[in-house]
Amino acid sequence: MQGFKAMLSKKSMIGALSGVSMAALVYAAVPAQAVPTLGPGGSAASYATIEDMDFLWINDFDVTGNVTNEFTIGDGPSGANGYGILVDGGSNIGGALINGVNGVVTAGVTGTTGASSATAIIVSNDFAGTNAGVRSIENSGVVSAFVSVSGSTNAPTATAGGVYYYNGGVDPTANLQNSGDIDAVARAVGTDTSSAYAYAYGVYQYANGYGAGSDAVAILKNDGHIGASALAQATDTTIGNVQATATGISQNAYTSTGTARAELTNSGDVVATAHAIGVAEDTDDYASASTVEAYAWGIYQSASASGVGTGTADATLANDGSVSVSATADARAVGTSGASAEASAYASGVSQEVYSENSTAVATLTNGGDITVSASANAFASATYSGYAYAT
Repeated sequence: MQGFKAMLSKKSMIGALSGVSMAALVYAAVPAQAVPTLGPGGSAASYATIEDMDFLWINDFDVTGNVTNEFTIGDGPSGANGYGILVDGGSNIGGALINGVNGVVTAGVTGTTGASSATAIIVSNDFAGTNAGVRSIENSGVVSAFVSVSGSTNAPTATAGGVYYYNGGVDPTANLQNSGDIDAVARAVGTDTSSAYAYAYGVYQYANGYGAGSDAVAILKNDGHIGASALAQATDTTIGNVQATATGISQNAYTSTGTARAELTNSGDVVATAHAIGVAEDTDDYASASTVEAYAWGIYQSASASGVGTGTADATLANDGSVSVSATADARAVGTSGASAEASAYASGVSQEVYSENSTAVATLTNGGDITVSASANAFASATYSGYAYAT
């Protein structure tokens, strides 16, 4: 096992409350240490040394065939790895990045201060040429990320991602095929702190086409399991903001002058669960749990052709499996002179957005499966003199 861990700097991926966008992960350059690395360059033989290891960095790597993992990369949820597999530096994999049926890729961070984040597989790649980069990811094994931040820190923040897949360039294709398990769990629990934030996503996929007439295609087929779970909890005399956000799949295709296409087929299951808890207690004065929010999206699709060309924008979703989404917000305030509690919860099974500047934009949903959505907001306020509770 390689000994150096937490190669990825702390980062954040914030899901906009509207569900419209997710900011890209930002990471610092990997330090010049003994790192298991593929690249620069590459050949079919050069990745034959993949074995059980703490992480794998694929940097500026060029190969015409597949890169396949059948081992355990990462040391599970109790470790300190910011990522399991990281692909960047303009890498070109002509076949597919494959996590086979025996492959296990994990990222896990457990902390007691500030913000922590982990993503099991990261492809963050701008490539030169046409239709290059990492065109396909195939998973039939296990991909999981777990982040837990707890203690009395100011605003504990946990961000966990299963697969982050960005491919940008001329005519990019981002194709993800999943028949295994992809999971992300984020937990932020604070004591004597007014805020806590937890963000989790199973898959974030983005094909970004730039250059004249460049098309962008994002394809995802799920025959397995994709899940995201976020828990944010804070306890103090005054609760300012507790937010839990979970997204099963976010799929995006963007181009300025060409055609954008987001295509998703689900015959497996997609699960997103968000739970926000705020507890304010003051035995001497006013207790307030003012902003306790839970947001959950099962599947979000976006296709945009925003430039001066005549490119179309298409988002298509065929569901023969199950999509299960749950958002729960619980706010509780107990004081003496007064108390107030406010909670809000939002859940969406499927959300599609399409935009074309000068041509057609079409969103299509065909559902032969099950889509289950639940949102629950609970507010409780109790005081000797006055109390106020509001839930949406």
